[in-house]
Amino acid sequence: QARLQLASCQRPLFGMPDEDGASPPSAAPPPSTPSPAPSSALPPLLAHYMPWFRLDAARRKAGWHWTMACADPFCDTKPRVAAHETPLIGPYDSRDRRVVRLHLDLMRRCGIEGVVLNWYGTRRAKDFPQNLEAADVIVEEVVAAGMLFTICYEDWTVADVPWGQRPEGEQLEDATLQLRTDFEYVRDHYLRHPQFLREGGRGRSGRPVLLVFGPRVLKERGDWQGVEEAVFPEAAMRPVVLSLHGAWGDGHRFCWFPPLKAEGVTLDAATEYLEKFYRRERDGAKWTMGVAWPAFHDYYAEGSGGKQRSYGLLPCHEGRTLQAALEAARKHGPAFLQLATWNDWQGGTAPGPPP
Repeated sequence: QARLQLASCQRPLFGMPDEDGASPPSAAPPPSTPSPAPSSALPPLLAHYMPWFRLDAARRKAGWHWTMACADPFCDTKPRVAAHETPLIGPYDSRDRRVVRLHLDLMRRCGIEGVVLNWYGTRRAKDFPQNLEAADVIVEEVVAAGMLFTICYEDWTVADVPWGQRPEGEQLEDATLQLRTDFEYVRDHYLRHPQFLREGGRGRSGRPVLLVFGPRVLKERGDWQGVEEAVFPEAAMRPVVLSLHGAWGDGHRFCWFPPLKAEGVTLDAATEYLEKFYRRERDGAKWTMGVAWPAFHDYYAEGSGGKQRSYGLLPCHEGRTLQAALEAARKHGPAFLQLATWNDWQGGTAPGPPP
């Protein structure tokens, strides 16, 4: 069993993936109930991956996720990026296939089997089209590498409403139509790949599995049910949906960060948060995706000049935060495990050597 080792790496690894990525094993019969992984092994480990970074060296321009209000990769008198740490390869564009291949190679060296792609849908608004372009590049490279992938859908992208508010009337109709368009895109462009995450066979067989970060806008079961049945009429191909709060469908859930504090979350508190999550999900016999976090040390307050507040701090505790999360996953055996995250530089969650 390959083990995650990013927390103890002392130097970067700059190899490229093999040309003939690993072939998926033959399909096993789909399971009927969640099956925990052996206690001595990690469940299938996937890295949460952001597609939102923009960089145009020719025009000397960088996107907001690198700059916020304070940084400029092309100006010597400003911080290079809006983050406490800078990637060893420097700022990059998420559509750059060389960068994606490097990231996937690093993941495989660390025992990571796939990617959970933060996905912003197909709506032509804001930076969503650029994010979709990057997402498609990432999926192509993941498939070529023989790795697993799924999406974490941001449902707030379907409508321009105040944060967390459900649309009404015509706006709700438009939002539901956009939801259907997004799911049809997932069905036609992503689910056709055998590497899309599945419920059994260590992610290789059975119904597809996807995540919803929320839901934060379309909060009622009826908002989703009709769309799911229309886009996926065959129940055997209808995705198993894991939501942040278990509020969608059958209540399957994925774990995220514990409540953060300005003074920092203690290692004991972080461990107890995981224990409570796994016990609750085990008692409910739900499909579960656990979490492993290296840390959380965001740059929102500094990057915005004080206009935004920090979410709080989860220290790395000299690498013990990540180690404790991995041990909890080995102990409780969730169906899947998510590294949160691979490359949220503003959030300060990217894995690396402890200080």
